[in-house]
Amino acid sequence: MGETLANAAAGFAAGLPFGGPIGGAIGAAVAVAPEVGKWLFGKEGEKVAQTVAATVEAVTGTPDPEMQREAIADPEKASELRVKLLAIAAEREAARDSHILAMTKAANEDRDHARKADAERTGVLRFATLYFSTAVFILYAAVLAAGMFSYPAVPPDDMATLRTVFVAAVFYWVGSSRSSAAKDEKKPAGQ
Repeated sequence: MGETLANAAAGFAAGLPFGGPIGGAIGAAVAVAPEVGKWLFGKEGEKVAQTVAATVEAVTGTPDPEMQREAIADPEKASELRVKLLAIAAEREAARDSHILAMTKAANEDRDHARKADAERTGVLRFATLYFSTAVFILYAAVLAAGMFSYPAVPPDDMATLRTVFVAAVFYWVGSSRSSAAKDEKKPAGQ
């Protein structure tokens, strides 16, 4: 990136629009194929900028930004450059899509592994949600009953925590979490 910045600074100091040879090539490229512009930033931006600059120079036959603009004024050269720049943009899109696909596959494999591990649970662990929810319901009912029969009051912070846990347990059973869990139990691993 240092060389690109140095070229841009030298070009700016010399009064060249878009700053230096790479800046000029990038400006010309974005003018012909704006689709390539979004790939000029990020961790691969420097590499893409150099590829774009080399492509502009190869098509126009000159490293001079002013001569590149003159060459691109020819519709045939502009069309040739646009095709090559769109190929660069498409290559970057494919790389991004490949990365997204790999991340999605990894997430699916992780979820499948978790489903398989959940299906293999036996004994007490299989019914842990039911046992925990039952304990929360009984504790909440006992605290409410104690409050009605004038036993010492439960501190407000403890009551708020208990109420939050109770509401979460209720929402698990009457909300979509339980039906989602049941759906996951019916699905074979790998889906």
